[in-house]
Amino acid sequence: MMSNMTEIFKALSDPTRQRIIYLLLHTQSLHVNEFCHVLIEPQSKVSRHLTILRNAGWVVYKRRDKRIYYRIDPNIDPEFLTALKNLFSKSIEFETDLKNLHKQH
Repeated sequence: MMSNMTEIFKALSDPTRQRIIYLLLHTQSLHVNEFCHVLIEPQSKVSRHLTILRNAGWVVYKRRDKRIYYRIDPNIDPEFLTALKNLFSKSIEFETDLKNLHKQH
């Protein structure tokens, strides 16, 4: 159990992965191109971060046609996600990402 917890928290040690999680906490799901647009990062970098988050148990994905959509793993405790959302909402960068996502849609 402890090594799993270590992996879960280690996955959040990167600012880009924190930004990805914050975006997913505010949406149903997003595909890689949406992350690339908001984060202003190349597809290869975003995909690498999503793989780390998936391996740590943060996200799950579903393929629809040619796109892969990511969302927060539904098995994560909702109270924990609410606490994380509140903690992250204090970041201006995260809020800017969210505004840029809404402009895109």
